[in-house]
Amino acid sequence: MKKTFFLKIFASVAIISFLLYKIGVDDIIETLAKSNWIYIIIGTFFFFVTLIIDSLNLFILLKKNGAKIPAMKLIRYNLYAWSLGLMLPGKSGDLVILPILKKEGVT
Repeated sequence: MKKTFFLKIFASVAIISFLLYKIGVDDIIETLAKSNWIYIIIGTFFFFVTLIIDSLNLFILLKKNGAKIPAMKLIRYNLYAWSLGLMLPGKSGDLVILPILKKEGVT
């Protein structure tokens, strides 16, 4: 496997370990036990519905322009753009998808 894959795994484990150390496992378990799971399920459902609708909008736009990118690939690209948009100011995360689409041959 590539070195970047292992670097990503290491960084993910390091961040999660740091957060668990700082917050404490007992506090996390207590908070999860007190939370109402129906709200988490509903929120997750609406998140994925919004992600799929956004990806379908992009799929329709690209199909009209002649690009042939599978819908599942667009969902993955849209998820990348969304996650980067959480760290970038404003709605500039939506612009992250442009270089990804350029690699796919979309002008």
